[in-house]
Amino acid sequence: MQKVLVIAGLLLACIGSWAVEFEQPGESSTCVISMKLALAPARPEDKTARAVVEVFLRTKGGQPIAGKEIQVTSSWGTFLCKLPELRDSTDTDPADDRSCFVTGSDGKVKINLINLLMNEAVQVKATCDCGDYFVHASGNLSVKSVKVK
Repeated sequence: MQKVLVIAGLLLACIGSWAVEFEQPGESSTCVISMKLALAPARPEDKTARAVVEVFLRTKGGQPIAGKEIQVTSSWGTFLCKLPELRDSTDTDPADDRSCFVTGSDGKVKINLINLLMNEAVQVKATCDCGDYFVHASGNLSVKSVKVK
């Protein structure tokens, strides 16, 4: 009987050790994240493509959440706040500019994704720490080269 109690105690301890906290994609008890991906129009002479990533962070009641940093990753490309052709000599190094990764008063960030390979699928993921959980949104872009008729 004592052996059965010891084994039952060990099994209970093992079962208890499997209890883990998990991420719930898209929302937590405090916030909801969503993402919109839009490809920039491509021209036949383009060697790479561009897209704009918009991420929205709101409370479950729909109110925007300002001042939260959004982490973004993609399978291809480079994230920039300002496109190279729109920069001037007074701008900071584009790799150091993280201003567009923080939600504004409207709960939104707008980030440029450049250097996308043509004819390749691109996976994008946005993540935010909402205090009690990390929430994330993900999407795919399908970049196709333009053919001249």
